[in-house]
Amino acid sequence: MLRWGADFETSKELDLQTPKLDLLHKYLWLAGLPRPARTLHRQRLLGRIIVITENPDEHLVWHETSIFVKPLPEYLLSHDFWSTNLKIAHETGLLPDDVDWTIWTLLARDVIRNQTWRVDADQPRYTYGELRLVVFVYITVMLSAMQVALATDRFEGAVQFQQFA
Repeated sequence: MLRWGADFETSKELDLQTPKLDLLHKYLWLAGLPRPARTLHRQRLLGRIIVITENPDEHLVWHETSIFVKPLPEYLLSHDFWSTNLKIAHETGLLPDDVDWTIWTLLARDVIRNQTWRVDADQPRYTYGELRLVVFVYITVMLSAMQVALATDRFEGAVQFQQFA
């Protein structure tokens, strides 16, 4: 069983964070729309094969007839995980003591149902549900090429190119 604390933070980083895609966030509009991903049954209706990936950078990236999906980490399904969060919220004064498990789960469900599609500022990649692999690869190659060009003398005085890059 996963221990909370340092092990949890490491697992959370490996399971959920997408630092590479976060760096490319301003270009992700080329590969996807800022909306939640389609449901799994809709992916099948689109003729896509659901391919399991463990890499969060590949989560919800699609190519032709495949979409890569990262399984939900087990600790997010753990009652202990959410109970621990409730306990910490009580200990730190984030929630009143009379908020018990039932109220906590009802509150969480209500917040999830009524929120507009917002993304944690620390994970801007998830602004875009699904990403097209071909366009994503193109963006990566294009940005790498611009970095190489910026390192040469040829583009030293090219103000417009440097602003674009």
